[in-house]
Amino acid sequence: MAHLKRWDRLFDWDYVVEHTRYPGRPIGDIEKALTTACEKAGVRRITPHGIKHTAITLFIRSGGSIEDASEYFSTSPDTIRKTYWHHSPHHMQKQAAAMGSVGRTDTHRNPSKSVQMGKGN
Repeated sequence: MAHLKRWDRLFDWDYVVEHTRYPGRPIGDIEKALTTACEKAGVRRITPHGIKHTAITLFIRSGGSIEDASEYFSTSPDTIRKTYWHHSPHHMQKQAAAMGSVGRTDTHRNPSKSVQMGKGN
């Protein structure tokens, strides 16, 4: 958003993406515009859907929540959870913590509570 605000101050543009041959006019077909841009740049073709996947993945990887991603990207929480949540630094955090203590008893964690073995025990 900061980039868009800065560009709004610096440039006399009416649209985020304008037609290069017709300044001041919006791109009519984003698919065609992306295909042309990729050809000119010599890169593999990308799609708006691919860009959305990348944006959601980056958002989740940066620690964003399922709810915020769902709302911002207009994608169901279930889809975010099934498709992207494994990229989150929070994914399986509770499970990993629980697995870190598997096999440990209270006596292993706190030796002062251990039973003294000896005569009469």
